[in-house]
Amino acid sequence: MGGSESGFQFEMGDPSGKSVNANTNWFAWVHDAENIRRGIVSGDLPENGVDY
Repeated sequence: MGGSESGFQFEMGDPSGKSVNANTNWFAWVHDAENIRRGIVSGDLPENGVDY
C-alpha cells in the first residue's frame, strides 16, 4: 500500500486569490465543471482551505 500528498491538495488556502496559481493541472482538475458535476471532485475548492 502506498500514499502520497500534494501541498496543493491539503495546504492551500487563499480566499483573496493572490497566491492561487491557476496555471496548474491540479487547479484545472478541481475547477472542471464536468468533474464536479460527475462527482469526480468534491467541488470544495482548495483556495478556500485553511492556508497553512
